[in-house]
Amino acid sequence: MGKVLGCADSAFCHLVASHLVIPPGQEFSDEGFFSEGLEYQEHRSEFDSAEDERDYVVGQWNLVALNLTHRQRFFNREAENFFVALFEEAINARENTLFYGQRSPTVVQLKAGLTIFRARRVSDRKEREAILAVPAKELGAPPKEVATHNRMNSTGVPLFYAASDEATSIAEVRPSIGDEVVVGQFATTRELRLFDFRGLDRPRSHSKISYFWSDYTARMRSRQLLAHLHNLISEPVDRHGHGYVVTQAMAEFLHYKYPEPFDGIVFRSVQAAGANYVIFNAPAATHEMQAPDWQPEFPVKHVGRPRTHKVTGIEYKHNGIKP
Repeated sequence: MGKVLGCADSAFCHLVASHLVIPPGQEFSDEGFFSEGLEYQEHRSEFDSAEDERDYVVGQWNLVALNLTHRQRFFNREAENFFVALFEEAINARENTLFYGQRSPTVVQLKAGLTIFRARRVSDRKEREAILAVPAKELGAPPKEVATHNRMNSTGVPLFYAASDEATSIAEVRPSIGDEVVVGQFATTRELRLFDFRGLDRPRSHSKISYFWSDYTARMRSRQLLAHLHNLISEPVDRHGHGYVVTQAMAEFLHYKYPEPFDGIVFRSVQAAGANYVIFNAPAATHEMQAPDWQPEFPVKHVGRPRTHKVTGIEYKHNGIKP
């Protein structure tokens, strides 16, 4: 009922469903149930279960990943069209709150001066002292020459990864027991517009579409995929063997190709209770990039004094898997 009515209130959906149940011992009668003079046709879901539906829409994401990884990585119009349709549905949705119709749950404005945290593991005292001597440089984004591929960036394209709190920043570098970690604080230097994947986990409303529209199925597929997208981009290990190519392409789309480009991305951490921030570099003119010492700049600045932590324990959680 929730899916048919587009309602996230489970109590209301159960109430509606209870009126559609035939009491035990009573046969169904269509008298008064159907309108006179109209013809009806049974419509069944094309999926046998919610799990089948999930597998199908997630398969669309995996297909784009395969395409980008093994067929056409650059100038891929098919992938671009996929991202256009997907993020149009996400950004045009509205949050189910008292301010319904006023804000998108997936667009967040970070105020200037917001503090975020970035951590780095250290191997010995010499490295720790080198970091503490110039923390803005050593704890900031890596130079373009040494930037390695990550969830949202390819090799040679540095982005500024940070966390919402100190504990999350430490967990995200995945230290072992006994490791030392230095954490620096950074503040945003201007207001930033970020795409917030956490908004996909909150109740939201989409504009009504008609079954008779030519793009009905495609738009419904996008909306169904959005329910699983946050999990897909947050996975610590890519289970499908595509690396991070598809999330890297997605980040570039939001940075450069979306009509109103974003300054970064927010998504929940799977390592701790906080959130992860990925801040994109500021636009640069071509003549600036031609300078031999050019480095990407980010709208953040180092503040305060770095803190050094020693990891004394790690908590693991697990779920059993049915054979």
